[in-house]
Amino acid sequence: MPWLPAHRALVLEMWPTGCGTPVIRAALLDLGIEKSKSSIISIAFRAGLAFQGARHRKAPSQPKRIPMTPEERAEKERARAARRRERSAVAAGRPVPPPRPRVQPADVPVSLGVPIWEIRDGGCRFIADDPKAGGTCCGHQTVPGSSWCPGHRAICAAPAQRPVSVWVPGQRRVA
Repeated sequence: MPWLPAHRALVLEMWPTGCGTPVIRAALLDLGIEKSKSSIISIAFRAGLAFQGARHRKAPSQPKRIPMTPEERAEKERARAARRRERSAVAAGRPVPPPRPRVQPADVPVSLGVPIWEIRDGGCRFIADDPKAGGTCCGHQTVPGSSWCPGHRAICAAPAQRPVSVWVPGQRRVA
């Protein structure tokens, strides 16, 4: 059955009040007209009323969460690991181990926390924190011919045992 002007008027009258398509469809069924949900939505869409019903009201705004710095995230993860070690020791009846000191070599610079997509040529590409949590890099000036700054190059590369040929570099990747 085609849409009559009275039926269209009913849909266009009920739609802006926030009635959903099931309510409008029930009102049409009371008049003896069976129309699908899609056809009701298309009438509203063609009239320029689509997406203005009750379901499409703007949700209340939530306060924005302030992202943690990589140092705060690392500290939180260390505290979580310490609590896990303590719980497992207590459950096994062992004494609680002392917290592990955080050791960083003296010549390794503190990361600048540059996002990985903003690293340019000459910036250290050493991943400074959890890559799944954002992937920030060191960002300090690199050694020519390397992807790392001098401190991270000492961690990531080891001197070759013996040069195999002239074409093999004197440094090799550790991992």
